[in-house]
Parts: sequence; structure tokens; C-alpha cells
Amino acid sequence: MLEEQSPGKPARKCKEPELDSTEYFLRQADRIAVANLRGNHKLATRLSAEYANARKIVIEGQSN
Repeated sequence: MLEEQSPGKPARKCKEPELDSTEYFLRQADRIAVANLRGNHKLATRLSAEYANARKIVIEGQSN
């Protein structure tokens, strides 16, 4: 989910467009890096776990 913010209004959630697996993994890696740079290691850990789980699913899907 992306957050959009207009001046003077609170951020609102909006759906991200569907991504292919390569775009998803690149975007997720960017989010992990940003979270680490900002010192939000709890978020980075959660994102890393989601990334690893998604990778596992994609790899298993390709081997079948």
C-alpha cells in the first residue's frame, strides 16, 4: 500500500498496481534498505521475512 498525502489532509492508503515478481522484489529490497537507513530495524526485519517468504513461493512455483 502506498500513502498519498495532499497538503492539509492526512495520508490515505491506496492500492499499488500489480507488479511482476522482479519489480516486486526490487521494490521490497528498496523498502528494506530505507527502513534500515532510517533505523527502523523492526520494520526492516518484518519486510525481510516477507521478502524471503515471497522468494520461496516463487522459487517453489518455478520448480513445479
